[in-house]
Amino acid sequence: MYFHDKDEKEVENNLDTIMNTVGKINVPVSDNITLEVSNPVYEYSTVLEVVPNMNIPRIDKEQYEMQLYYNLVKGMSRRKTLENTMRKDGLYYIFHYGIDCKKVCVTGNQISIINSIEYPVLNNLLAYIVAQLLYENIEDKPFTLELDIEQERQLKKLKYYLSRCYHNTWHLVREYLLCNEKKITNRFKNLGFVNLRQVEMKMKRN
Repeated sequence: MYFHDKDEKEVENNLDTIMNTVGKINVPVSDNITLEVSNPVYEYSTVLEVVPNMNIPRIDKEQYEMQLYYNLVKGMSRRKTLENTMRKDGLYYIFHYGIDCKKVCVTGNQISIINSIEYPVLNNLLAYIVAQLLYENIEDKPFTLELDIEQERQLKKLKYYLSRCYHNTWHLVREYLLCNEKKITNRFKNLGFVNLRQVEMKMKRN
């Protein structure tokens, strides 16, 4: 959860401070609780990291544990890198979230440009599969976190593709948690896909 206080005093001219400002807000929930990890929210000169609050009552223990695993995977598959090439308009920081990323240009200690590369369907399905592998191997119980009919169809199709490009599924776990988007892309290229955008569109197609 997050907030951005527009009356907050201006952030100091320090990149570490600018890239790690955090806030929170409490949100009421109903009996039908789902937990989500969102990507950071970007304001003009502040990046707000978004993390889930796991202290939630009135939810089945096993459902809670499965959601915990799913969100743990999404929380762990994050890293920040600095693009090697210097640009005229500033430094580029890249925030990785599984196979998604956001490129943030910092000019004069302020965020000036944000470019996003996102695969909402594919990235969430990969996180689900990684969470399923971890949960079933650690807890020794079936991972039955509920999906809708469309997501079930997409998951079945993705697992078929993964079975053809991964001989060892634990390689997928490692590559996803390390945000190795290039390695995962190359796996799909071996199946004839041009890029992950094409895989994303295939997941959405009936």
